[in-house]
Amino acid sequence: MWIVPFNVDSGAFYFKAINFRSRNIPGYGCLKEIFEWYDENSEIFTGGEIFISITVRDFETGSILAVLDSINCGKILGLNPRQEIVNDYINDNVVRAIKEVESFNYQFEYKENTWPFFGIGWPIYGEPNGYGLMQLDDPAGTERQLWNWKANIDAGKSLFYEIKSRTDAFLNKHPQQVTQEMRLKCAYQKYNFFGKKDNIEHFYYIWDKEKSMWKIDNFIPFIKKKINGEYVKIKYGDYVYLKYLELEQRN
Repeated sequence: MWIVPFNVDSGAFYFKAINFRSRNIPGYGCLKEIFEWYDENSEIFTGGEIFISITVRDFETGSILAVLDSINCGKILGLNPRQEIVNDYINDNVVRAIKEVESFNYQFEYKENTWPFFGIGWPIYGEPNGYGLMQLDDPAGTERQLWNWKANIDAGKSLFYEIKSRTDAFLNKHPQQVTQEMRLKCAYQKYNFFGKKDNIEHFYYIWDKEKSMWKIDNFIPFIKKKINGEYVKIKYGDYVYLKYLELEQRN
């Protein structure tokens, strides 16, 4: 864990988003430059390139004697925590399954990369705009969640259970056929894919009025993943649920 605290009033904050989205919220936009604090906490955990400016004044007169502007002091980068520490902190196989699929155990880049930050130690990125262990995307992660792995997990866990409350409410419209497997797959899918078409929100399942039963919504896309040595097409909700079952069997 690499945590460096800064106070909000200690200096100007700068963050450059690297993705293609154009939403007017922190973390989004094509090379959008952020100069305002948008973390709700008074203490900010951040990293990256460090520049300082120094003004030297006469103690008695206050006149400026020297100015050193934008001195490059190197970088503050992140170090990935050990897997067992992360898993102990999560302490929930339902959420851990998402982490295993999204990032395995990486909050920060662990190998030289040409995209997006050109080096080890920057918050790990995944398309379209995900960062960190839980690949926080929508809503965008704050600087604290990009640089503090515990904050990243907390945000991802909170988001997932918020989503699950919505997907449970959706399935509870016809609860007589709903299983725990269905509830988890529906929530997992929604964590990754907020699908809408013609102003209709799509979940993993859809109710078939004619047959009076739940069926998988064909609007939900497939992804390509390697399972047992072979690449297969599978829905995200199914894939994370398989990881959850694997984790449960280990316990």
